[in-house]
Amino acid sequence: QAQDHVLALAERLQQIARAVPGMVFQFERRPDGASRFPWVSESCRDLVGLPAENLMADATDFLRLVPDAARAQVLADIMASAQA
Repeated sequence: QAQDHVLALAERLQQIARAVPGMVFQFERRPDGASRFPWVSESCRDLVGLPAENLMADATDFLRLVPDAARAQVLADIMASAQA
């Protein structure tokens, strides 16, 4: 029963993410400096050209898409959102 509830919540999150313009994600920065998206909406493929599976394994390819001049600010914004 608990597993059914978790599956239902996951499906609900997917439905919400499909309705939201843009990319919904959870970002994780590890103590070793590596980063990944533990969860990312399916829209990532259309928006950034990368499948969710790639982003969930390693965020490096996504971060390479951000222009060098903006990368530090993007990371700072993501980290600030984690504190909110």
